[in-house]
Amino acid sequence: MNDVARNLKRIRERRGMSQETVAAQLHTTRQTISNWERGQTNPSIDDLMKLAEFFQVGVDELIYPDSESRSRFWGPNLGGAVFGVLMGSVVTYLALQALFGRWEPLELAVVVLILVMLGCTRKIVLEIRRR
Repeated sequence: MNDVARNLKRIRERRGMSQETVAAQLHTTRQTISNWERGQTNPSIDDLMKLAEFFQVGVDELIYPDSESRSRFWGPNLGGAVFGVLMGSVVTYLALQALFGRWEPLELAVVVLILVMLGCTRKIVLEIRRR
């Protein structure tokens, strides 16, 4: 059994879904899902993307054997680092506002920071939901 087969079966069972349910959502047959889970055949790239979207996981979680291999693929926790930098920026902004009382030139920067933080928060929420 290959890593894709093992991971697919683990994720499906963890969600309490049958092969029939997954097959219906992906518009394929139960036999296809069974073949993927037994390692008889492998899903195409398009099917991997559909599976990842359906299970709300990254494609890396479907193809890599463990979290160490996934972290080598993605590198360091970029989302956490970006989130930390942005939170530091917000605190700095609030301190400057309190000290100088003028913050009009910073309004655009704050809006951009908030939008970027929302994007990072989505990634963090998906990671928490996946565990």
